[in-house]
Amino acid sequence: MRKSEKIGLSAAYDWSNSNIKDDALMFRVLEKHRFEDVAQICKRYGVERVSALCDGIEDRNVAAMLRRMLMNIERGFANAKGAATAKTHA
Repeated sequence: MRKSEKIGLSAAYDWSNSNIKDDALMFRVLEKHRFEDVAQICKRYGVERVSALCDGIEDRNVAAMLRRMLMNIERGFANAKGAATAKTHA
């Protein structure tokens, strides 16, 4: 099974290389900038690690959009964590 399938990505970003390195896979996802897939790699690898790869995106508009997307994903993860914590204390 390919990494893209294991992670639950919407496309086979690793179709040409089933042994793709994690950073290369994440970079391909960032290049396509599909929100659901970016969220999935953030869930798997962490927002900080994914965010660090944004520096390699040459298109400034795409890089800015990805930073906003990552900020929203990070907020969503924090809200979900807070909701889960509140549920266990209720």
